[in-house]
Amino acid sequence: MSDKFKAKIGEELYNKILEAGLKADDFDLVTDGAYIPRARLNEVSGKLKATEDKVTSYEKQLVDTKKLLEGNEEFKAKHEALSTKYLEDLASKDKEIVNTSKKFLVEQHLRDSGAKHTSLLMREIDLDSLSMDNDKLLGLDTATEKLKTNYSDLFTVVETNNKTKQSDTDKNDSGSGDDEDWGALLKDL
Repeated sequence: MSDKFKAKIGEELYNKILEAGLKADDFDLVTDGAYIPRARLNEVSGKLKATEDKVTSYEKQLVDTKKLLEGNEEFKAKHEALSTKYLEDLASKDKEIVNTSKKFLVEQHLRDSGAKHTSLLMREIDLDSLSMDNDKLLGLDTATEKLKTNYSDLFTVVETNNKTKQSDTDKNDSGSGDDEDWGALLKDL
């Protein structure tokens, strides 16, 4: 190889290489006629091989990552679906709780207003039109008044007797006025 190398680079350069203490076997000829020291060639070849190994490794990681992302996209879609369903269920339960509270408050108000059949009257009240404010229903009084005017038969009328005596001292007085009225009525019969 040294003759081939000597012919390529020339005798003068060949002698300089030998004077520098290098051997002709330490050099490789490249196809274009340039020469490279063997140590440098091995170093570059090693780096090239390491880089090729890294590229192969990165390509494998990229494929693995794509597989994980595909699974991750499925997971994200399932998570979004479950999250949406949870929020809808939560809103539905909250609305159910509010409606139950409204029903209770409406029934209680109807009973306090003298309603005879609260379950019948409840059908006529739109719970969605009533709004809650600190355990009080806004708009319930107007709804109750409409029910009282439309369904007056379903409400008891509390009548006050003006002739009844209001104090205990009046009861101790002679109650002959009431007795005489009864006596007069009995005589007429």
